[in-house]
Amino acid sequence: SKSSGRPAEAMNFSPQELAAYLAHRKVMVVDAGAYTGRSLQRILVELGMPEANIQVCRNFDEAKLEIAVRRPQILFVDFDMGGQRGLELVEVHEAQFGNRLEIAAIVM
Repeated sequence: SKSSGRPAEAMNFSPQELAAYLAHRKVMVVDAGAYTGRSLQRILVELGMPEANIQVCRNFDEAKLEIAVRRPQILFVDFDMGGQRGLELVEVHEAQFGNRLEIAAIVM
């Protein structure tokens, strides 16, 4: 594990270490654009994440329901989701599971 207290941008993972990390994580990708969500899913699979561990949601309401079911450790969310903000999904996750997210990326 690379938890040295250094900022994330200072950490370097070998491809094997990254694949091992991703192999046991659940990820949720939330983006209204089908292409963006599927592209990120494809990249994660190429990095070693099992496709079954990736949930792609197209909107805030779907993601909110799936968070309770899937309990992802990593969230990639669109900043603006038609009236709601990606940060609200991070807050939904935190309210349900405490501070259990390992990574939350909010994309503009």
